Amino acid sequence: MRTALTVFVAAVACATVLAFASATSAASCPSGSACGWVSPNFGQPRGQWATSVGYFGAYPQPACGNGTWSLCISSDANSGTQCTVHFWTDAGYVGVMHSVTRGTFEGALGSFNDKFESMNWC
Repeated sequence: MRTALTVFVAAVACATVLAFASATSAASCPSGSACGWVSPNFGQPRGQWATSVGYFGAYPQPACGNGTWSLCISSDANSGTQCTVHFWTDAGYVGVMHSVTRGTFEGALGSFNDKFESMNWC
């Protein structure tokens, strides 16, 4: 009985580690970057930007309907090292702002889904 319990506990621990590892790898964003994903819950492909972006339409993304990152971000993250990242509904850092604090990963954006046109830091 004790051997069976030990095997069961080890199996549960392995499953937990594997589940955590796959969730972490699905939502990776390099240090110093803001990231966006085409699909909710960090569905690939991922875009990453270390500097402010005045217009996401300048960044190609074939998986998006218009061929660019403009109006095509469904999950986001801030892996910046110093400050909050602000996503904007219009080019040039105007419109409605959506702020993402450092270390935050958002798998669903609600009313901001596919609405971002630009982003800036701090």
